[in-house]
Amino acid sequence: MNIHTLLSKQWTRAAIPAETLLLSLLILLSPNAVFWVLALLTATARPIVNLDYLPAALLIALPWRFVKIAGVLAFWLAVLFDGLMMVIQLFPFMDLIGAINLVPFILTAPAPYQIMTGLLLLYMLAMPFVLQKAAAKTDFRHIAVCAAVVAAAGYFTGHLSYYDRGRIANIFGANNFYYAKSQAMLYTVSQMPNLLPPAWSIRSSSPWAINTCRHASERGEISKNPLYRRRILGA
Repeated sequence: MNIHTLLSKQWTRAAIPAETLLLSLLILLSPNAVFWVLALLTATARPIVNLDYLPAALLIALPWRFVKIAGVLAFWLAVLFDGLMMVIQLFPFMDLIGAINLVPFILTAPAPYQIMTGLLLLYMLAMPFVLQKAAAKTDFRHIAVCAAVVAAAGYFTGHLSYYDRGRIANIFGANNFYYAKSQAMLYTVSQMPNLLPPAWSIRSSSPWAINTCRHASERGEISKNPLYRRRILGA
């Protein structure tokens, strides 16, 4: 085939069925569904799309077993930070170590918390299998393209919010009403080093922490913190 024939040839591309694209999007977005419901039930803030689930879904969709296992681990890690961002809104002054220390008390917790914990564990076990079965009905390339589009949309809309509770809510992550954001990144930002004492460093759960912050505020230590001024006061 000479160059003239090559350039004049009509190239055709098979159309991608709309059902395939829709299924690919569902694979990427469906892991958010449970936390959407939990956010509504607990009146907590949450991005519409948690970008942490994108790499997990992509890895689970690949055909190699060891990659799928890595995808499941990435999915569990994304669930961990998704849950932490909800916990620190319900229980201020809580962090990762503090949340882990609360695990033994789940059996004596009120029934609603036990039910939510049970559903969350069931979700963590079942969702990877659901994603794997759904990915087998589509093509990985379609999932990758949709993931790139969602990630790009999240990048360009990362500073936009669909709701605003006011600046004072930012201190405990209660104003994270983003369209698309990484919950792991938001958790890291919400810790605000040098502002709040970590949960593992305090003996008593909340009174000590509250009194510490109150005394620090009276001494002017918190108001001098540049992170506090930027995040809370907008200075």
